[in-house]
Amino acid sequence: MIPPLRARLSGPAFRFAMLLRDFGHLDEQGLSQLLLAVPEERPLDDGAEPVLGVLEVRRAAAKLLFERSASEADQGRTPLNEDWPLLFS
Repeated sequence: MIPPLRARLSGPAFRFAMLLRDFGHLDEQGLSQLLLAVPEERPLDDGAEPVLGVLEVRRAAAKLLFERSASEADQGRTPLNEDWPLLFS
């Protein structure tokens, strides 16, 4: 279940998050973690609900996936290596 956000995502930002899920880099729990982390990438101004863009989602996703990738590499698995340049370049 996707958690309620303190912000809205732009269309491209939401599609990028779904792309990460569809590529298999995030399961539902990982998607929830990402969506909770995205608002931290931009400080909330005057209490208004900001619209967060693809840059904030990419930044939060890179942090989350980099941490996961490091632990997977320790276990001999590195599925993100092939997709990293495509997703984050």
